[in-house]
Amino acid sequence: MDRSPLRSGRESVKTRRKARPTLRRTRSRRLPRRGPRPDPALRVSAAVLTNERNEILLCQRRPGGRFGLKWEFPGGKVEPGETARSALRRELEEELGIRCRPETRLLRTRHRYPDGPEVILEFFRVRSYRGTLANRCFEDMRWVPPHDLVRFDILEADASLVHLLGGHSR
Repeated sequence: MDRSPLRSGRESVKTRRKARPTLRRTRSRRLPRRGPRPDPALRVSAAVLTNERNEILLCQRRPGGRFGLKWEFPGGKVEPGETARSALRRELEEELGIRCRPETRLLRTRHRYPDGPEVILEFFRVRSYRGTLANRCFEDMRWVPPHDLVRFDILEADASLVHLLGGHSR
């Protein structure tokens, strides 16, 4: 009887598997996961701050800087790690000395300035605040009825909000 190492059935399969050289499994170096690329646009949060007469606060930038003497809604840049609402709370405290809770988001828009930055703006309604309104960094501030917003030289990026609030963009 021939007793060769290869036998029929299961035993032969096992024998063949054992005869094969084993390959060492090495851990492959995984590349770090890449999420979506961060948006290069500047994120800005601004307030449509209203008083008891339903007038809206407009603030005029100081002369000399980019967009000097243009009118805008108060607010500012959203820093890394901040939400648009938390950035607006921080900015209004820094610029106007008030504490507030931003309410409804009225508009989210994107605008690219010629030869300038692309911005993503989020506008929030703010009807109540604590503290006394103080001009800490603007050339001027005015309470304006919504229909008079078009009379001001407002930043281009804010034009769609002016239209939404009842004025007409230029």
